[in-house]
Amino acid sequence: MYGQQLKSEFESRTGSFWPLNVGQVYTSLDRLERDGFVESPGADVDAKTRPYVITAAGQVELDFWLKDAAPPKAPPRDDLVMKVMIAVSIDPEGSVEIVQSQRRQLIERMRTLTHVKATPAADTPLLLMCDAELFRLEASIRWLDTVDARVRAGVSLLGAPDETSVAPEEIAVEEQR
Repeated sequence: MYGQQLKSEFESRTGSFWPLNVGQVYTSLDRLERDGFVESPGADVDAKTRPYVITAAGQVELDFWLKDAAPPKAPPRDDLVMKVMIAVSIDPEGSVEIVQSQRRQLIERMRTLTHVKATPAADTPLLLMCDAELFRLEASIRWLDTVDARVRAGVSLLGAPDETSVAPEEIAVEEQR
């Protein structure tokens, strides 16, 4: 396939949740070709319609990537988490309203995704992406419920660590085991 075909195929296989910049696709293809993971038998063809095929080394690398677990790393930056933590640190009692507002918005997103899943056009990639997002949203709602309960109980989220607190570096070490 050439770059635009690969872009379309990726978006189709991931339920179109992550649109790609076609320029990034071609940059990645150049790097993959340089590293011997793809080759292009049509080197004399226009770059936009130049076909690429995976090499044996590329197939080995792809198989490894698909089967290998993602390496442990710090949690991704999450606007919801940052907003709530800052709100709680500024005004714990007032943060209850912010937590509840965020919770309502997440529930509304879950309703929207549930409706998307029920449409006749929902193919397998779209269903899988909706499921993944629904699980992520559900986890966020559970976290907000925990924040709400702690704030209402008067537990300081940003105060002095208690005996059950775990430092971030301890989490990273534990995940590597």
